[in-house]
Amino acid sequence: MGGKAVKWNPPPPSSPTPPLRLRRVRQYVVAERGEEARIWRLLDANANRVREGLRVLEDTMRFVLSQPNATRSLRSLRHSLDLLIRDHYSQLLAARKVEEDSGRFNVAKPYKGGVKELLAANFKRCAEAMRVLEEYGRIMSESAPRKIQNLRFQVYTIEKRFCGKKGG
Repeated sequence: MGGKAVKWNPPPPSSPTPPLRLRRVRQYVVAERGEEARIWRLLDANANRVREGLRVLEDTMRFVLSQPNATRSLRSLRHSLDLLIRDHYSQLLAARKVEEDSGRFNVAKPYKGGVKELLAANFKRCAEAMRVLEEYGRIMSESAPRKIQNLRFQVYTIEKRFCGKKGG
């Protein structure tokens, strides 16, 4: 590896990420197996997971840790994600089947490590869901994977800043 460390600066609010245009790159594979609605459902669940995790992180930085720069960075990430998926809201919502989601019965475990554990869990939640969006984006779009990957690496950078300190 041996690369030089680069400090990440969030994009200024005046230069939002352009909306993602989904194109059916491999439509014949998806349609042939009848998987399209299930893929949209998966995309919806993971987009929600990322948004919710980013909101928890943003509000923790804003109200609990008083970190205005991190708050702005996380808000920028959340808005960038929104711009990527906004044009597909109706498709995502149509695929949502809350009543069939076995995950709605999962029992939430307490954060015994306090705020630091809560932060770590939400950073991981965001990164994992972004990775799912990135991988499935390869089926649905040529540009989605790279844009989601960029957002995911920004999450890693902020995570390291706030969760990477030993003993703190």
